[in-house]
Amino acid sequence: MLHFPVLLEESIDFLVNDHDGNYIDCTFGRGGHSKEILNRISINGHLTSFDKDPEASKFSKNLLQDNFKMHHDSFKNLDNYFKDNSIDGILYDLGVCSTHFDDSSRGFSFNQEGPIDMRFNNKNGQPLSEWLNTATTKEISEILYNFGDEKHGALIAKAIVKKISENSIRNTKDLANTIEEVYPEKRNKTHPATKSFQALRIFINDELEELQKSLRDASKIIKKDGIIVTIAFQSLEDSIIKNFFRPTIRKFPKDIPINNETERSFECVAKKIRPSKEEIKKNPRSRSAIMRVFKKLWLIKNIPANIIIDYAHNSNAFKVLLNTVEKYFDNLVVVFGCGGNRDKTKRPKMLGQAIKSSSKVIFTSDNSRNESFSNIFKDSKVGNKLDNVIAIEDRKEAIIYGSKLLGKNDCMIILGKGHEETQEIFGKFLHHSDHEVVNEIYK
Repeated sequence: MLHFPVLLEESIDFLVNDHDGNYIDCTFGRGGHSKEILNRISINGHLTSFDKDPEASKFSKNLLQDNFKMHHDSFKNLDNYFKDNSIDGILYDLGVCSTHFDDSSRGFSFNQEGPIDMRFNNKNGQPLSEWLNTATTKEISEILYNFGDEKHGALIAKAIVKKISENSIRNTKDLANTIEEVYPEKRNKTHPATKSFQALRIFINDELEELQKSLRDASKIIKKDGIIVTIAFQSLEDSIIKNFFRPTIRKFPKDIPINNETERSFECVAKKIRPSKEEIKKNPRSRSAIMRVFKKLWLIKNIPANIIIDYAHNSNAFKVLLNTVEKYFDNLVVVFGCGGNRDKTKRPKMLGQAIKSSSKVIFTSDNSRNESFSNIFKDSKVGNKLDNVIAIEDRKEAIIYGSKLLGKNDCMIILGKGHEETQEIFGKFLHHSDHEVVNEIYK
């Protein structure tokens, strides 16, 4: 059977946003997606592909382009090849290449007679047959249930161990027949060995652990606004993907008001895209495919627990947040500014509240708009004692300065911008992200 890349146009349409960008195809297979990526990028762009399968390396030799590189390696090792924030797009087309099922010598198919192997890299590691020869009924049963959701796992495992002891399982056909013989339910559309073969394949290739490791690395090497496209073919993979990209909650004590605010490093651009009826008709094996698309928003991985970035931008919000946070730390360092062309009477109240709750206040720029920083600070000083206050107009420099003041049990609270990524200053929108600055400090 010919190999058809699944959701080809849909995946690459989302993936390639910069023709001069750097891209990764984590699962080269037979090169269908890689070829299309290369068609979409310029000579200044670059594609790196990965695949453990030695056969994939042979097919990659057909792509003789200077801007293409192939690694005969697992995608779990992305961090060995790329720097953080260096990649524009990453594609995962998971599961088994169609040609694996068609080649009986690879041992993936229960419909053909072949060695019980199932390794993606059949030149390295332990084939499934070796593991089965020493595995216990309990071990096999757990694999079938955990990786295949096979409710008859215990019954199947018992039969497999018995047949192996009798030397009656010599190939994939024998293994499939053993499962079919003991399966209590009548065979319908799905072969009784389907779930078991899937589970054993996932286990012997350590597919789920490798996926989790690779996603962690991908989240580091992908640039801000970069795209990660995933195509999964079974629920366990899809569940890992959904959970990994799900927004998280930073864990603070329950009475801190920002405790329930979610932080997202990725935005779900497209979820649960399935192949069209036309594609399924052309390639029936595509019917179980689920594609999801995620965009990198910002970096949060390097933000320590004692640094809080919050959107609070009035005195009442300051009071609630600072009063609840201060009891958990020896000292607070507060970095904030006041917006220009807004109610001037609120400025001294905000500074006053910051002074009251902290050991050090660093007054800096916010959205100054059409007001000068010096005038905003002048208004804020009215009626306040400035013993623990310093003014640093450049917001980045203010945050850097604040970080240098922190002791072991101190906390820096950066207020006013939250996850905003611009500052409005005299009609210009300048790029600034508090998150990016903190990540740069603690990288």
